[in-house]
Amino acid sequence: RPPINPKPFYKGTMTNWILGSASPRRMDLLRLTGHPFTVQTADVEEPVLYPGDPAESALALAKRKHDALLQERKHTYSKADDTRATTKVPIDVSTKATTKTTSANTFLITADTMVFADGTILNKPIDPPDAHRMLRFLSGRMHEVVTAVVLSISDSQGTISKKEAFTETTRVYFHELSDEEIHEYVASGSPMDKAGSYGIQDDRGAFFVRRIEGDYYNVVGFPLQAFYQILKQSFTEEYRQCFFTV
Repeated sequence: RPPINPKPFYKGTMTNWILGSASPRRMDLLRLTGHPFTVQTADVEEPVLYPGDPAESALALAKRKHDALLQERKHTYSKADDTRATTKVPIDVSTKATTKTTSANTFLITADTMVFADGTILNKPIDPPDAHRMLRFLSGRMHEVVTAVVLSISDSQGTISKKEAFTETTRVYFHELSDEEIHEYVASGSPMDKAGSYGIQDDRGAFFVRRIEGDYYNVVGFPLQAFYQILKQSFTEEYRQCFFTV
C-alpha cells in the first residue's frame, strides 16, 4: 500500500518501530506518521481484569501485550543462532524506503480498546447474536470508548530505557437503531472483530453515530493526538524521525 501523505526522508538513524497489534485500523493510523514499522503479536489471554473500570482494564491488557512482546524479544536475542521465538512472523508495513540506517533500539507500541456503557464493558462479540445484543444495548444511548497505549524504547537485549503509558476516552452518542438496521449490519460481518460490535469508520456503522465528544481516531482504535503529544514530549528522537528531515 502506498504511503499516505509521503514525508521527506529523515537523514539520521531510524529507530526500529514495532506495532504490537494486528488491527488493520491501527496499522492505517500509524502509517500517518510516515515512519516505517513492522507488526508483531504475542498470544496472550485478554480477560477483563477490572469489570467496572474500562481504563484500568484496557491499560492492564495493553501492558500484558507489551510485556509478552518484550519477553519474546529478550528470548529471541538470548539464542545463539538468533532465531525467532514464538512471536508471529513480523509483517512489514513500511511507509518509507528501507535503505535508511536503523539503530539497535526498538520503539514498541501496544494498545487495547474497550467500549463501556452503563457500567458494562463490551468486548468483541463472540457470535452474531452477541453482536446484535450489543448494538441493541448501545442504541439511543451514550457510551465511552477507551483506548490504552503503552510505549517503550528498548535495546537489542530487550532492556527498557524509557516507557510511557496513557489512556484516552471518547464519548459516543448513538441514534436509535431499528432491528432491521442491526440485522443488516451484523449480517455484513463487519461488527465481528470490533469492541462494542461496530466501527465508526464503517460504511454502515458511521451512520449509527449521532455525535462524539473527543478524539475520533480513538474510536477507530488509536488515539493519534495523544500519541503525538507523548511522542513530542517523551520520545523526541522518534518524533523527529516522523516530522523532520534532520
